[in-house]
Amino acid sequence: MTDDDDLPPFITKQGHRLILALTSLVILYWFLPEIRLASIFYNDGVSHSAILRGMDTAWARGGNITDFWMAYINFGHALLRSYQFLFHLVIWLMHRTLLAGLGLSTCFNVCITAMAMALPWCVYKGCRILGLARREAVIAAVALVMLHERDGYGIGLTNFTFSGYGTYNQLFAMLFFPLTVGYAHRLFRTGKYGLTTSLLFSATFMAHILTGYFACLWIAIDVIFVLATQRNVATLKRVAGAVVKFGGLTLLWTGHWVIPMAQDSLLQHKSEFEADWKWTGHGAEKMFSDFAYGDNMDADRFIVLTLLSALGLLYCLAAWLPARKRPTALLRRYLSVQAVLWLLITFGSLTWGPVLKLLPFSGSVHWHRAVGAAQFAFMLCIGVLVGKILTHEIFKKISTQSRLGLGAAFCTLLLVPCLAERKFYFLDTNTHWLRDTFVMWEQQSNSFKPVLDFALAHDDARYEAGNPWTWGNDIKITGTIPLYALLAQNNVETVGPIHHHQNHTEVLAFRADVTKPEHAELMNVRYVTLPDAEPPPTRHWPTTKNPPSGY
Repeated sequence: MTDDDDLPPFITKQGHRLILALTSLVILYWFLPEIRLASIFYNDGVSHSAILRGMDTAWARGGNITDFWMAYINFGHALLRSYQFLFHLVIWLMHRTLLAGLGLSTCFNVCITAMAMALPWCVYKGCRILGLARREAVIAAVALVMLHERDGYGIGLTNFTFSGYGTYNQLFAMLFFPLTVGYAHRLFRTGKYGLTTSLLFSATFMAHILTGYFACLWIAIDVIFVLATQRNVATLKRVAGAVVKFGGLTLLWTGHWVIPMAQDSLLQHKSEFEADWKWTGHGAEKMFSDFAYGDNMDADRFIVLTLLSALGLLYCLAAWLPARKRPTALLRRYLSVQAVLWLLITFGSLTWGPVLKLLPFSGSVHWHRAVGAAQFAFMLCIGVLVGKILTHEIFKKISTQSRLGLGAAFCTLLLVPCLAERKFYFLDTNTHWLRDTFVMWEQQSNSFKPVLDFALAHDDARYEAGNPWTWGNDIKITGTIPLYALLAQNNVETVGPIHHHQNHTEVLAFRADVTKPEHAELMNVRYVTLPDAEPPPTRHWPTTKNPPSGY
């Protein structure tokens, strides 16, 4: 794929950087409410806030900021032993150094905004390393920024906000994911870049375990593709050597975290509070229909990216036709394999049970979140397709100025629905959350303020808002935000926010498994239950083996 054309030299050399810079500025405009609210009091931000404060406490006491005891979480747990910590380490270091003048919440949201602004650049670079032409890589990067899925488990930017799903670790991991798969692509074809690939993969894995797992599967598909398309002894030796080097170096970089996590196998439980489908996936019918109707790429708007990705996939699949012998055909074939396989993988073990069980740790993977890798593959197909359209012979017959005008009009037409949706979500939605939750709480104008005051006065206990096992959703602030989130914001973590992580102790499972004396201290936690429509309790209940009535 060549980038040569008759465009002005400045556009040819710097056009891609200008587009990426403009995209980053648009993201900054979208994310400004995140910084202005300076709050991480909702969804996963609850847990992130508790972890960062725990790191601060560990540092003040001379402890290990990557392996400390969080006594107020889920019967006490060395949380970061079984939870990706690289994201929190980066935020904490920024808070302690370059952004020391900002409050923790403001620092957090500034870093999140910077990560979102860096995302298109990382996607572009990863695409270039994979072999996409400049214009194709730019298109793929911009298209990925426009993703919007309904269920919130992919890589659309709206997931990386406090008013969305708060999947901040996944955003951080996505800065490394494109570079990881790009350099892995080169590693297995040249035998080079083993060190670079291992470092990038380790960063991906330690930033977000699931994204790292999917990166590993992407790389495995790449290996199989190389062996299938280059069937000779030299290729087999090169790939085998690359796999050994990559695996050894990755263990070297991550062993300090992976090995202790494996040793803490007692603490590794699936959450009994999670929906069953998170371990099996939704199945072929739902996932295929979600992609077909735009729910996984164009939720709540015209299906722009859905149509383009379908056409892009068909264009890449056409490279398998016997007549297609051009050099670019191999890359298109590779992208088509990745896109098709990742679409199939999103079906989960509900469809592919016996097959997926062959994969390591398959029973502990949230298969519905594979939608992120599928989205990434489809955006690459879009880049290749639109890049081909822009270099078609018909465009070369018209003047450069006319070509630029038509291209701008075409892109504007395609992106207007995405831009309109983004403006509504980031600005209007966040304004609603600011008015409906944060401001009301700061003004102490809601009826549940006494509950938080009670919690803050008894910070040696943990609290569950609402009936047992309800995640606290029965007590809410103005009908939108669970009380437990606001408790956790003030360093009084509740049960709810932690139970949705797969690698944490669970109440019933843990009580059944704790038999060793050295784990007895885990049970030494006092507990308070706040049932619906009842005032805060006036005393603690000791929790060892006999919980309070109704629990």
